[in-house]
Amino acid sequence: MPVSREQRKRMREAGRLTNARDASLDYRLRMPSERPRANPVTLRGWGSLVDERIERARAEGHFRSLRGRGKPLERETAEGNPFIAREQFLMNRIIQRNGAAPPWVEVQGELEDAVSSFRDVLQASWVRKAVRSLSASHPRQLLCSVTRDEIAALRDPAWETRERSFHDAALDDVNRVVRKHNAIAPIPVRKGYLTRDVELARCYRVSVDAILEELQRRAHGSPKNLSDACEGFGQSGEGADAGPDVGLAAMFRAMVRGVVERFIRPL
Repeated sequence: MPVSREQRKRMREAGRLTNARDASLDYRLRMPSERPRANPVTLRGWGSLVDERIERARAEGHFRSLRGRGKPLERETAEGNPFIAREQFLMNRIIQRNGAAPPWVEVQGELEDAVSSFRDVLQASWVRKAVRSLSASHPRQLLCSVTRDEIAALRDPAWETRERSFHDAALDDVNRVVRKHNAIAPIPVRKGYLTRDVELARCYRVSVDAILEELQRRAHGSPKNLSDACEGFGQSGEGADAGPDVGLAAMFRAMVRGVVERFIRPL
């Protein structure tokens, strides 16, 4: 059967591709070939060519520096998971080894930073207020007698009312990041919105140790700055017994907003 012009053109292109591939392999193996290029047309021919190249590379010692040579293959737990397709497992491993991550994972890290900043500043504000209130209602020599239960039960409705607008504004900023995260994250890893009552209850619970530590320092005549007691948050230039937390509230809102602004703009 005569070969058409189109078929001959395809055969020539296939031959050029084969020659280019062989030349590339020879270059990597540093073994320039002077004999005619092989152009197998059957599976058996290709198998023979592959075996020849493997034996040639082995003779040159290219297999001696392979990572894991002479050691058992590393198996991963997910490799035997019947609910994960082989293709999905291989793609996940390639992504992990190259340091790539889905977009929702990156947003999750930003969300965790925003939540942590909000909670740190909220705790710093409450520790400052609680220490000032307890110091004013107890003589210095009795500050050591203040119990953990007394600190945990301490509340200041006036402080909550005064700081409410700042708390709400900061929570709005954080919840915007939550919405951004939930829009692209899978259902099992989506986050709930932060609420003021829940965050205040958590703040009262986790601030007990910091308040107790600061009261003990004051009782021994070595009052500590709020910035030291609360890991650098809450320093507004006021003394320990200054007036309302106006400077602290402004710092609080500016800090949380600054943390979230860098990844809120693309929305």
